[in-house]
Amino acid sequence: MSLSTSLSIKLRVILWSVIAVSSAVLLSLYGEAVGVSRTIGTYAWAALMIVLIGLLLGPILARHVGARKTVIFFLLLLAAAAGIYAYVLVMTEFVLKH
Repeated sequence: MSLSTSLSIKLRVILWSVIAVSSAVLLSLYGEAVGVSRTIGTYAWAALMIVLIGLLLGPILARHVGARKTVIFFLLLLAAAAGIYAYVLVMTEFVLKH
């Protein structure tokens, strides 16, 4: 891997991290004020992060491992995100009931 490719990957990861953290903070601070419920906002945020990961890291990953493995990786990532969200949603409901 050349220096420019390595730098490009690092910059993309840094960009993704900044966007992910800032959008999560903005959603938690101002979501209710603009009329977006926490559940809908979390779904929208998760979908945005999956799309952003695909746009930023997808082409580089596809060049290195191939398109099929890249698609499988992002499908697994999406499934993991949905599973984590479902777990948090169920645990929140459980805690609120007890």
